[in-house]
Amino acid sequence: MSILKQAIEVLNEVNLKNIKIYDMRNKSPFYDFFVVATAGSERQSGAVLSHFKKAELKVRNIEESTSWQLVDLHSVIVNIFLEDTREYYNLDKLFFGLEVNIEEL
Repeated sequence: MSILKQAIEVLNEVNLKNIKIYDMRNKSPFYDFFVVATAGSERQSGAVLSHFKKAELKVRNIEESTSWQLVDLHSVIVNIFLEDTREYYNLDKLFFGLEVNIEEL
């Protein structure tokens, strides 16, 4: 199973909402996919990190704050936001037109 599919599976296990996948393969030399998801609470976003570890995904780096967590999985970057923080940064607008469906990959 690909790193991207494993990452999405983890996000679904923790019941994150509004999961978006952006294809960066022809846009960035640093990573292939950029994933954005919304957590309902700080506790839920914190649970994601332990689920990544249980899934035995190779995590290169984790950046954490109370409202935004970034998980670097080498070719996949996962961003977990609380709802207001996601709306504030509006990364979905930045990557408009690059969204892909997991079944397309």
